[in-house]
Amino acid sequence: LDENILTFIIKDKEKVILTKDEKNVPSSIDANEKKPVKVAVASEIVVASIVSGFSKFGKQLEVYYDLLAAVDKLGHLTDLETEKKGGDFLSYNNNSGLNIKFRNVSFSYKNSDKIFDKLNFEVESGSVFGFYTSESRGKSTISDLIYGLRKPNSGIIELNKTDLQLLNLDIYRESVSIASMPEVFHSTVLENIRMGRSEISLNDIRISLEKVGIWDKISLLSQGLETTLSTGGSPLSHTNCIKLMVARAIANKPKLIIIDGLFDGLEKNSVKHIFNNAFDLETSTVFITTSNLDVLSYCNATFNLSDFSEKV
Repeated sequence: LDENILTFIIKDKEKVILTKDEKNVPSSIDANEKKPVKVAVASEIVVASIVSGFSKFGKQLEVYYDLLAAVDKLGHLTDLETEKKGGDFLSYNNNSGLNIKFRNVSFSYKNSDKIFDKLNFEVESGSVFGFYTSESRGKSTISDLIYGLRKPNSGIIELNKTDLQLLNLDIYRESVSIASMPEVFHSTVLENIRMGRSEISLNDIRISLEKVGIWDKISLLSQGLETTLSTGGSPLSHTNCIKLMVARAIANKPKLIIIDGLFDGLEKNSVKHIFNNAFDLETSTVFITTSNLDVLSYCNATFNLSDFSEKV
């Protein structure tokens, strides 16, 4: 049929021809079928129109729900308190790492049950401290509290016997490194470790990569440290991206290193190598959150939140 014929439908053995103009019915059509229909409605066309309409409506709903989700996330951001500016400077004990003390610390998110209730523990300067909790409870929260991203509902977190809430957080964070799940951005290996910290030398970067055990792999890349990594870390494997995060954390020789669940997905030999080689405990304290009990065996002090919760 030519373009003027809208539809040719076979239904109940009868042919129905829908045309724009009766003159446009092809001569090949039998005379008995040349009954032009100016206005005709077939159920198939109606159903197709309804389905098409629902499909378009569904796409609009998808956009609407995306907007609602974005507004909800924005609401979470606006719920966070604005950080205060200024504050006291942290005092250091010579060149040693930080001492951390939790004194009756409780915390819960808005309109939710308490995650921590009157936590009490101490992390000695120069120790590797393992904080164990279940997969879904509190690993990142405890790291956020120590880093100063969140405030406890009650209780005090002391760093070298100074209340964290009294400190100048910008200055304090210069002496702290935090490594969570791999966050590799589109840039060179060098910039993914340096992260804009110009004081970190090329030698510091090489040493940190050697300590975590991936210098040999990096040096074999097409352009070594200048090799561009894609977002997500390719051409590095996931395991090597985890090691890269540790190298980033230790490169600036911080007073406190927070490893937030990073070792949970790493094979045992790699974890052992990092514990044996990466941390300088004469100048740093290492705080590790984990849901893997095997990781605790490499720590010289531990806290099991599950045991504490049962006692409470």
